[in-house]
Amino acid sequence: MEIESSAIPEAVKANIHPDFCYLRIRLVVQQREERRTGLHEEPFRAALLQAVTSFFGHGLAGAGLCDRLVFVTYNHRTNTGIVRVPASDLTALWGALTLTSRANGDSCRYEVERATPFLPSLGATSREFFDDFAVELGLRQATTDEAST
Repeated sequence: MEIESSAIPEAVKANIHPDFCYLRIRLVVQQREERRTGLHEEPFRAALLQAVTSFFGHGLAGAGLCDRLVFVTYNHRTNTGIVRVPASDLTALWGALTLTSRANGDSCRYEVERATPFLPSLGATSREFFDDFAVELGLRQATTDEAST
């Protein structure tokens, strides 16, 4: 059975092209022993902007990529932040993060944990949701990590 294309509503035919993407980024720093501390939001932000400017130079970074990055949130316990970036700049930012190996004089690496066009999907994975649900129903015991949060 063949369906005519005029019978399909326009909403079904439309492709979704998001304007922004959200990245959950972890900065793993190998600090010297005398300086072993957790990062706070400003050093994380500065390290991220430094990664972009060192990769692209001040011309492109100053021309807008750094200006278009929006820092949504940061967790200093896990050194993880959520950044909103225009979809057109996603590959440029990801490439800069992948090739960066130093932040504030220390060896580091960036791990892009998740990328999505929808901010709520960064809240939890389906595995985390169902694990929490099983604990609430009494089907499974909470682990020590879950009990502490």
